[in-house]
Amino acid sequence: MRRPRKHNDLTVLELTGDADALTYGGGVVFRKEGDTFWQFWDQPTSKTFVVWTTRIGVNILRDYKSVARAEISSATGLPVDTLRTMSTSSRVMDRLTLIQAVSQLEGRSRICPTGPEELTTYEMAQRWGEVFEVDPSSYPKFDKEDYVISEFEEGMACGQVAGRFLGLYETFECCAAAIAEDIEASGVVANVYIEEDGGEMEKLEWSRGRWLGRSPVPIRMGFAKATWRYRMRPYSREAAKKGRRLDRAERAVKRPIRGTLRKSRT
Repeated sequence: MRRPRKHNDLTVLELTGDADALTYGGGVVFRKEGDTFWQFWDQPTSKTFVVWTTRIGVNILRDYKSVARAEISSATGLPVDTLRTMSTSSRVMDRLTLIQAVSQLEGRSRICPTGPEELTTYEMAQRWGEVFEVDPSSYPKFDKEDYVISEFEEGMACGQVAGRFLGLYETFECCAAAIAEDIEASGVVANVYIEEDGGEMEKLEWSRGRWLGRSPVPIRMGFAKATWRYRMRPYSREAAKKGRRLDRAERAVKRPIRGTLRKSRT
């Protein structure tokens, strides 16, 4: 068993999965504010980690009493009497073994009813990099394929971090529609950010489906002087002066398109 170590405002008790968890998947058992949790994730299939978090209680069989003891015994290969002892064991990994069995039998949503988070590699490195002896600063915040939506005096603008400009539009919805069309056409795997006050970038969620319009939670648009904005400004001013007709991406906001952008829960 590892020696507990402090990490930010929590205490790390154990690591699970692969030693290179930011590449191949893994997890962290930690204590925070008197409770014990297990946060875990699989090897990402795209640029996003799907991260699950479950609480490790003090009596696992009581917490999941609807799951048959015989099924847990079959999943773990352990007799029921041993499971009862492990259920209230002072060793957190004994209790975690039972939780893993419940997850195997009934799915991750059973042990994580609030659902998973979606984090970028950069966000994962900031959260757990030091625990896995990884330098968080070695991971860039944005990839060149990522998209950014920003507000100017002339209107809303969107483009890729690498500098490819998609256009200057009147509304957030038009920018989101332009990005949706571009992602659909290029098949690129990318994250989408919105520039907020102070130059901070907030990640938006992308879901396959149909365009549902703007998030019900208001998204504040700032006039922060970020480097990315300065690179875009000459393009946005040129587009504003042309007075051109609506193009396909702008017209797309008038009809359903395949894709949804909404505020990230992270």
